[in-house]
Amino acid sequence: MYQYKYTNDDLNLHHFEFKGLIQEKEVNEFKETFLNILKKNKLFYFIIDISKIESFDLRFFMSIRSLIDQNKILVKSWLGGSSIIVSSRYSGILNLLMKLKKSYAPNYITSSIESAIQFLLGIHQQKIGV
Repeated sequence: MYQYKYTNDDLNLHHFEFKGLIQEKEVNEFKETFLNILKKNKLFYFIIDISKIESFDLRFFMSIRSLIDQNKILVKSWLGGSSIIVSSRYSGILNLLMKLKKSYAPNYITSSIESAIQFLLGIHQQKIGV
């Protein structure tokens, strides 16, 4: 299951949540939404919550990474930071994968939504000079 929510405020936070088995249709919906966010040319932050997935699919991760790499100029320009929420079961593999390729913006891997949001709020406050 895939759900997408966002805040309509200065933070411009986009929250993507995947549960169960990740379907190709859901990945395509995510990609389309992510591209639409990039095309708005506005600073944004995002959270990907994969803490409730049934299995870690490397193709899913590589597909998202490929999308980001293909749009790196826009990502570098508009992505303020991101957080990935993951269960302890998959945190080791995700941390390893994230170290293999440098991020274009600050990124934080955590197991809780609260920590993810706190990280992004901190980045946002630094960017706006609070």
